[in-house]
Amino acid sequence: MIRLVAPHWGWGNRRCRGLPLSVDETLVVVSPHLDDAVFSLGATLAEAARKEIAVINLTVFAGDPSSAALPSSWDRKAGFSSAGAAARARRAEDAAACALIGMSPVWLPFLDHPYGGDHRDIDHADVWSAVKPVLKRADLVLVPGFPLDHPDHAWVTRLIYEHEDELGSIGQYVEQPYAELEWSGQRRVAEREPLLVGPRRESIPWTRSLPTASAWVLKHRALLRYNSQVRAIASPSARLLARTALSEFARGGEYVALPERLAATATTERNDAWSPPMNDRSNYRGMRRSEPVDC
Repeated sequence: MIRLVAPHWGWGNRRCRGLPLSVDETLVVVSPHLDDAVFSLGATLAEAARKEIAVINLTVFAGDPSSAALPSSWDRKAGFSSAGAAARARRAEDAAACALIGMSPVWLPFLDHPYGGDHRDIDHADVWSAVKPVLKRADLVLVPGFPLDHPDHAWVTRLIYEHEDELGSIGQYVEQPYAELEWSGQRRVAEREPLLVGPRRESIPWTRSLPTASAWVLKHRALLRYNSQVRAIASPSARLLARTALSEFARGGEYVALPERLAATATTERNDAWSPPMNDRSNYRGMRRSEPVDC
């Protein structure tokens, strides 16, 4: 079983210059919602696209553009009058952001947690049959890996690892801005049993991805394309995007966890500087819970 462990930020963690894929190979990043990939890994994805790696952004809960249902509380907060209006606008935002990064969006019409209710009511077979053709094309699939406190993120990651033997290499990424809320003390993730999925190995080490300055610029230009989500992020998180950007620089980059085969081929370095242990949630300081940010 694979244990998805919590990364602790620090310059002592090993680092890589870009993902270890070659020209004409395909990377699929699984984004539960219409912004998760860019918020979490946009600079790394821009760098991969610049190296002529085919990058696909697969969004599972992209909503139904034809829906006349009332908006969720989050979509109402973002200014939408219906679920369909939210899906149409957010897909347009995602298309603009993906164009800047250099990746191709794939949108699936499934409903996220505020609309779909209990995930036990979602037909796993329907979702898997929709994502499988895209994932089978990938030389590397990246899925949410930390902090997995959003039910949609945890559900998607578990679903993909349940079918791990049907796919190639699978890695994870640190989810922003959720990780920044936890690391900075604004949100405490409830203690829970570790997410154990997949038969291949026990753990995958976290690595700091260090893209070029131009890739960072593209990421933050792309983030601004998600106008509705920036509007909806309320105080005390009004400056969350800027703080997350500064945090990524201070903490040495975006975080990915690569499977052993690819980690061994990555260009890696390691600083001797101290950093906290990576695996133990009990090392986190006490944090208060704030209003959830449903990005």
